[in-house]
Amino acid sequence: MSPASYRNKIVMNAAAELLSEGDMSVGEIAEAVGINDFLYFSRKFKKFHGISPTAYRKNNSEKHF
Repeated sequence: MSPASYRNKIVMNAAAELLSEGDMSVGEIAEAVGINDFLYFSRKFKKFHGISPTAYRKNNSEKHF
């Protein structure tokens, strides 16, 4: 795995964790993981996880309740 791929994995997993456990907006989470462009973050998240950040949050919040 290349360093860039490894970093991307770490960032996307951190974003997924923030989405599932917190009440931060998707834009705030994007900034928290170092991506200042919300749309770029959303596309990158969907490419990595196969689901949009909003849908990921919805699916995971249903599992916790």
